[in-house]
Amino acid sequence: MTHNIFFYEKKQKISEAILKQIKELIRNNTYPPGTRLPSEKTFANMFEVSRVPVREALNALAAVGIVVTIQGGGTWVKEIDVSNLLEKASIEMISINQVQELLDFRIIIETKAAAMAARLRTSNDLEIIKYALDEINKDMVLDSNNAGDIADYNFHNAIVKSSYNYFLIHSVENISDLYLKLLKFSLKYNIGFQEKRKDIFSEHCFIYQAIKKRDSEAASFYMKQHLKKVKEKLYFLEN
Repeated sequence: MTHNIFFYEKKQKISEAILKQIKELIRNNTYPPGTRLPSEKTFANMFEVSRVPVREALNALAAVGIVVTIQGGGTWVKEIDVSNLLEKASIEMISINQVQELLDFRIIIETKAAAMAARLRTSNDLEIIKYALDEINKDMVLDSNNAGDIADYNFHNAIVKSSYNYFLIHSVENISDLYLKLLKFSLKYNIGFQEKRKDIFSEHCFIYQAIKKRDSEAASFYMKQHLKKVKEKLYFLEN
């Protein structure tokens, strides 16, 4: 198997290019979790480089918990799942099925939370949701270089809290770190595309207006439509 790395950016280190390609080989299950990676020498021959940049790339993978090196036993791809991912590893290494399952979870939880928030929210809750919406406008629409992930998270979290349902709130809290990382991963691809960012802001505005009007059906509908678009976007990014 030959993998030519010499299409990397001019200022990119060879080890970074190798790291990127090995990560892709792991992600696409050429080397699935639980399998042993080729030796440094094999990778060096594969990529037509010395062993030094290969070693640097493998050390970087070990540092973030994607692989583990056993003395005398080679380097192995670790099992990475949603429950322990955020200790160190990258969201890029989760399978697309796990990402889609997380978004399915969000659709189930947040469409219900939006409907309940429309019925149960207080005026103070609405102010918090509106403040988060204004922050999305500031970070996504007015600032072309900010991904807007924190403001986006705060908006959705404020809605879930306004449902006043203990289990909905704690279900989201339990995945908050992964939730934030997924948002950052998704929204960074919109940087530089202001029309897309304006569209995302508009989707949040529709949700807010429905909650403001205490229209549970509309709040649920717009939340579901918004999250389905996120899911579709991530599907296309991965394919």
